[in-house]
Amino acid sequence: MLGIIAVNAIAFTHAFKFSHFDTSGKKTVKPEELTLPQKLTILLTGISNPKPKNTLLPTRPFETLKIKTHHDYTLDTWHIKADNSLGTVLLFHGYTGKKSDMLDEAEAFLNMGYNTVLVDFYGSGDSDGAATSVGYFEGEDVANTYNHIAATGEKNIILFGASMGAVAIANATANHHIQPQSLVLECPYGKLLTTVENRFDLMGVPSLGFAHLLVFWGGAQDGYWAFNLNTIEFAKKIKAPTLLLHGAKDQRAPMDEVEAIHQNLQGLKQLTVFPEAAHESYLTSTPEAWKKSVHQFLTKNTP
Repeated sequence: MLGIIAVNAIAFTHAFKFSHFDTSGKKTVKPEELTLPQKLTILLTGISNPKPKNTLLPTRPFETLKIKTHHDYTLDTWHIKADNSLGTVLLFHGYTGKKSDMLDEAEAFLNMGYNTVLVDFYGSGDSDGAATSVGYFEGEDVANTYNHIAATGEKNIILFGASMGAVAIANATANHHIQPQSLVLECPYGKLLTTVENRFDLMGVPSLGFAHLLVFWGGAQDGYWAFNLNTIEFAKKIKAPTLLLHGAKDQRAPMDEVEAIHQNLQGLKQLTVFPEAAHESYLTSTPEAWKKSVHQFLTKNTP
């Protein structure tokens, strides 16, 4: 009995640190970069993630939009306009990210002729809070941002997200009654559970069911059922034209899960795989291939 209590106490602590940012500590290095003593320490104490802070500002003129979202949080966003725009692209960052991470992608979309809105999810950057639900409540952030921009009269709204941002977009499109013109999803995870299990694999440590406890406690602490964070299932409700971008060497979001997402999508769809890319910004690692794939897809699927 004491052993069960101890294991759950450790899992509870791990889950809390994974989903709540430290406002004073240092970021834990990537699992695959940890030394053996560091791995043992992390297994007992959990990771440390400081609240992400924006490090850069747009080089173009921009407007800051404040958007209300779940739990009465306010999202901080940057609205950058293009001349004679074809529409508006909303950009959503990944886990432990912030909107300044999306500046290069925003510049690429601006050069294609689209307005852009870069969003700090709740808990990140200049938005309220200091936590993350790894795609669950972020789905409401996506939907509320979409509705805010749609209320201005914009008809052609495109959603772009990387990693957790892509999952949040899929969640919003499937479950929050929004109708974007098209989606561009970069390296989404298939299931939160397998994503957590992959972190153990990257450390070279078997999860032995511990991943299930982490997912359970992570959701229980913030009031949601984290096992339902499943992009493969979300895809079954998505009818918007969708471009999936993925790296063949991605160890965090396995190729078979991305293929399952692609198979389940209900509308027009395209899967572009970058053979040498891992879990990273494909615009940074393979810029010309990224621009070509995205531009061709949007040209084909934009009124």
